[in-house]
Amino acid sequence: MKKILLSMALMAFIGSANAQLWFGGGISFSHNGGSAKTANTDHKVAGTSSFSFEPMVGFDLSDKLSVGGKLNFATSSGKSYMYDADDKETVLKSTTNTVGVIPFARYKFVEFNKFGLLAEAGLPIANSSSKNDNGSNTTKGDPTTSFGLYVVPMLTYGLNDNFQLECSLDFLALNASHSVTKDRDDSKNKIISNSFDFGADTRDVATLGWIKIGFIYKL
Repeated sequence: MKKILLSMALMAFIGSANAQLWFGGGISFSHNGGSAKTANTDHKVAGTSSFSFEPMVGFDLSDKLSVGGKLNFATSSGKSYMYDADDKETVLKSTTNTVGVIPFARYKFVEFNKFGLLAEAGLPIANSSSKNDNGSNTTKGDPTTSFGLYVVPMLTYGLNDNFQLECSLDFLALNASHSVTKDRDDSKNKIISNSFDFGADTRDVATLGWIKIGFIYKL
């Protein structure tokens, strides 16, 4: 992971002399939980929390070609509650942390006035770790390393010299991934998972869940 980050930093330094720099990314937080009440009891119910931060930096090497990278920091946790006959509460906690990097390249095929059509190809790489806490004992989960490839077309619209709107067309995306989960106690034991999907569907192009709109800021 460190070698990948250093390579991206070197690429950014070399390209910065003649390239236009731009930034983007995302941050999110979510939480849900509650309680169950009756006439005689007031118990907490299971809840989850998650946080993610994904900064992005890119360089326009030419009018058509751009390169860049994204960092991905994510954590999610869940709590559940057990009550014995004396109504004593035991809290069960689970936490998963993920750190990843996504080097990517973009190629612009068409540009008409302020509109553009490009394709982004990326190579997501991530490591995940987890732990479980039952109040008196904490155990670590098996670590997972994943690699992937995606290609997604995007529409762009330049609002001005600094801001550009972007719309990813996920209904035409290609995605492939390979993940390995190793037994923490015996690295010879592992679970390997592979996935691949590609679709082109003209029936639901207006579904908001399939069309994402964001923006980048250019220096």
